[in-house]
Amino acid sequence: MLSSDLRRHFQDRVSTERSRWLNGIRQVIEPPKGAEFAVIERTRTDAEGRATRVRLTNDPDAPVFGRLNPDDTHPYRLTAVVDLMNARLADRGTVNQHDILCARGAHDINERTHPEFAYKPKYDSMHYSDSFLDWLEEQYRSDPDFFTKARRTSAQRRQ
Repeated sequence: MLSSDLRRHFQDRVSTERSRWLNGIRQVIEPPKGAEFAVIERTRTDAEGRATRVRLTNDPDAPVFGRLNPDDTHPYRLTAVVDLMNARLADRGTVNQHDILCARGAHDINERTHPEFAYKPKYDSMHYSDSFLDWLEEQYRSDPDFFTKARRTSAQRRQ
């Protein structure tokens, strides 16, 4: 009788521990309600081993993987945008600060509507991303009157 009681005790104990372990594993494997796990392929890492390059998107359904440093993602002030755009446009035309601001106004580009293009630091002027430069260049390539139309639209909105 003693051996069967001992066996039952060990089986109960093993069963209890197995349930506790499986429950713990489930908590590690299953994300909290409303969340999901994602696998990220690391291309570059910082000193602490975190991924340093991500792709910006304005898709509200895209997953969030961490906080980005706006100094890295939006490094350009308006004067730098003008210089870089003029270098990109080369002999096809030139732009000035007014052209860039009109394009922003005509297409409602700001840190709220297009965070992938613009970022407004608390104590500084608007900063812009490479994606904004790419977008401006693409607009100009597809329509050489892009900045002229942006100026016209901006002037009409001010009236």
